[in-house]
Amino acid sequence: IGYLWVNHKIGNLEDRIDKHVTGLPDPYGSVSLLNVLRMRSAIEFEEPGADADRLYESTIQKRTMSFLEYAGEAKRKQGATPGMVFNYSDLDASVLGLVVDELTQHDVREFYQRVLWQALGMEARARLKIDKVNVPAPFCCQKMQAYDLARFAKFILAELRKPDGDSNTRSISTWLKRGTVWDGNVESCYFAGTTLELGYGYQWWTFKGKKMEEQKGEKEEREFTAMGVRGQFIHVFPEADLAVIQLSDWPDSIALNKKKNGEAICEALQVHRKINEALKEKKKNE
Repeated sequence: IGYLWVNHKIGNLEDRIDKHVTGLPDPYGSVSLLNVLRMRSAIEFEEPGADADRLYESTIQKRTMSFLEYAGEAKRKQGATPGMVFNYSDLDASVLGLVVDELTQHDVREFYQRVLWQALGMEARARLKIDKVNVPAPFCCQKMQAYDLARFAKFILAELRKPDGDSNTRSISTWLKRGTVWDGNVESCYFAGTTLELGYGYQWWTFKGKKMEEQKGEKEEREFTAMGVRGQFIHVFPEADLAVIQLSDWPDSIALNKKKNGEAICEALQVHRKINEALKEKKKNE
């Protein structure tokens, strides 16, 4: 989505989704791209739960439905207004995948290969799962090697080091800086006496950062992460020029249990923070 925005394939993030996805009816069709991007679509979807299970089974396991067909059956939560309440949803991610599919002339795999895999010099092959009309699953199951995830993280860190442009500048750097800023608490996780408050930006989980003292004043330290339900992370600490890559295989007893999954996520995030703190301390002493 960010790449398409940078290249003016997407004009305004406030555009209705149906401007970019032909045949998508209301209620999804009338939701803005921004509200879907930030998981505030007001579309009814339970995750983890029966909705998430049915989406996975019908679209990429049995391939009896396309993502477009599934999204076309969606209903708005009673009394809900788009943009107001966060609700993490694989279906919102699927609709973003439909936007990418249409704007790349229904060849996401070629797009993925050209703008990501070849551009970043990835070493290993990646695997994507697809629906019955060959649209790749946007919400899960991209199988990548750890060192290629690290290359992706290195690219993100390099972009964030670039200077800010003016308010009209469209760049990956601008996209990342806008999409990873703390914008309020949407979820919390708890482990070993510590609670972490999480926000959510442009498909990244964000954190309420600690203040950094700088010569020109105070600046909010940025920190954000991508997370997979079975313990996969790309946890980025831009000010330290650090990204922590974690691959795990958490069993169903953790991955599909909201309380246990939250505790495991919180523990992992705290370990990543300890790594960041230890490296910063080491640099101070060098």
